Amino acid sequence: QVHRGAIVYVKFNTKGTHLCSIGMGDSYNPSYTLCVYADRTRSPVGMDWSGHPMVLAVRDIGVTPVLVCHFIDRCQGSLDYDLFTGGTDRVYFWELDGKVLNKTKGMFDRTAKVQPQCSACTLGDALITGCANGQLYVWSGTKVRRVVPAHRGMVSTMQVVGEEKMVTGSRDGTIKIWDRSLEIIRTFDMKTMATQSSVKPYVRAVCMDRSLERIVVGLA
Repeated sequence: QVHRGAIVYVKFNTKGTHLCSIGMGDSYNPSYTLCVYADRTRSPVGMDWSGHPMVLAVRDIGVTPVLVCHFIDRCQGSLDYDLFTGGTDRVYFWELDGKVLNKTKGMFDRTAKVQPQCSACTLGDALITGCANGQLYVWSGTKVRRVVPAHRGMVSTMQVVGEEKMVTGSRDGTIKIWDRSLEIIRTFDMKTMATQSSVKPYVRAVCMDRSLERIVVGLA
């Protein structure tokens, strides 16, 4: 057992070779922890895990709640880092050096204000995060280089399909499909599409197939 409290987030990297998890602390040590695993018997070919994960590294993050963890996979926009973690008011970029996780604090500015980072994905060569106020932050290294107005509420979920398209879902009840340059291709409004009046149209999760023809949506 690695984490002291509830596990709040898990994520595979793109190649399926590594897994990370975020765990809460307990009454003795309230600090959140980040853990990175590999499969000790996984074949280099294929995407299946054997079910025998090996802990590579563990690191305390701090008591500030962590909302998202994402493998950057050393994309062009953040070549020096392997992982991103976002919380209510702090973000960190992580480098996995053997069994050690080294962190660097993310930087905000006047345009990209400090706010909760709620979701993340890698589109093209850049890390993109979804914010509590509905904006998208595009990162270069550890700094925000572009701010994109996206939704009227929290960007709760993001997914990239085929490295060229991205779908986002928000608490405002909308789903948007984006191209690589972050231009909106199409918008769906779940407030008008939901068939049951008892269902709140808050989008919690989205998953688009590779043919870009169907989207599965999870609502609150």
